[in-house]
Parts: sequence; structure tokens; C-alpha cells
Amino acid sequence: MMLAMLFNVPQNSRDYEIFSFHNYNQHLLIIDRIRQKYNINLTLYDIDPMTQKSATDILLLHQQMHDDMDAVLGIAGNDYSIPPTDNRTQMETFYFQHADEHRQANLKLDLFA
Repeated sequence: MMLAMLFNVPQNSRDYEIFSFHNYNQHLLIIDRIRQKYNINLTLYDIDPMTQKSATDILLLHQQMHDDMDAVLGIAGNDYSIPPTDNRTQMETFYFQHADEHRQANLKLDLFA
């Protein structure tokens, strides 16, 4: 269920809080499974709650977690360190690419099983 929540584009601050929660939990699962499967300990950064105040720092830490997991799993990642603009299409693309990257990690780590 957490993965599916990442495909929702936040419409307001409450939606953004929900996204932040599910995103963080996804990273917990991925980091734990990488440790179990590959005996590699990736760093879990404190990225929840994501707030507009801390957005720049959080996005950089979040990007680092994606870079780390992508390197282990051989996933071609994207840049999530730049927040999406107010352009609806760009926001949808940003969130879809992000969620799809998590989907790829879930598949490689058998997190759907």
C-alpha cells in the first residue's frame, strides 16, 4: 500500500504529509532489504516529515538515499533534489518518476512477495 501512495501527486499540505510518511517508510523497507539481501548498510536520513521549511535540505538527503539504493540495485535514477514547479505536468512527471524508481527497487528486492 505504501508504494501506491507514492503515485499520488500531493494537492495540499495534508497530502504532502501523507506522501512524506509513505516515502520514508518505503526507504526504511528498501534499506532493510538491501541490508538483508546484500549485507550492505545504507544510511537512512531523517527525511520525515518533509516540510516546505526544510524542503531544500530534505530533498538533498532524499536524493542521496536514491543515489545509494540506485547504485546497489543498478537502477537508472533521476534528480529529485530540485523541487517540482507549480506546473502541473512537471509535478506529475516528478512524482511519477519518483514512484516508478521505488517500484523498480521493490521489484528487484522482492518486496511485493
